[in-house]
Amino acid sequence: MVYRTVRWKLWWTVLILDRWVLRFAKSEKSHADSAQYNFSYGTPPYITVGHYDVPFPTLEVLTEGHPASVKHVRAAECYIALCQLTVILGEILPLLYHIRSGNDAVAAQQVSKSDVDLRTWFAGLPTHLGLLDYSRRSDTPGLANLQISYLAVKMLLARIAWHDISSKEPDPHPSWLLECSSSAEEVVKFVLSLHPIDFRGFW
Repeated sequence: MVYRTVRWKLWWTVLILDRWVLRFAKSEKSHADSAQYNFSYGTPPYITVGHYDVPFPTLEVLTEGHPASVKHVRAAECYIALCQLTVILGEILPLLYHIRSGNDAVAAQQVSKSDVDLRTWFAGLPTHLGLLDYSRRSDTPGLANLQISYLAVKMLLARIAWHDISSKEPDPHPSWLLECSSSAEEVVKFVLSLHPIDFRGFW
């Protein structure tokens, strides 16, 4: 049972790294390994949707062997939320390739679904996380990372939606571009709210 829970935890660590963080590629200029970020640069992840069936980690698994403190439970809840958001990101990343290939019809359908998924995810978060309350951020480990991750996914969806509508209409309604601007402003507000203590959590 111990080995099973360890593999369970490791799997989600691998998936988070694959979707959010980096892979290494040879640089043509320096012939050295350089980091390429899947989310930032749109490089395809190794693990695709539908190629695994590992369930989300549970509070029981993440708190096993640890004191049942409120802080530890909330940190586990924050990590579970990140895992769920990672799955949503995994469905959004392929939209970048559809757009680049000119297949906007596929992108439009997935944007609508992912937008609903993101809203549902946000509505289901524990209220104590206060995801958009930057002024009273709790000391829950990983909360700041979860906040910027959510804002980044929201901004990505807004940009893809803007690209889709602007490719179909010569003069799209300003609300589409306003959504992109609003999403970017939220990221700026978040960054301005950070304090040194926020960087001590999980990023």
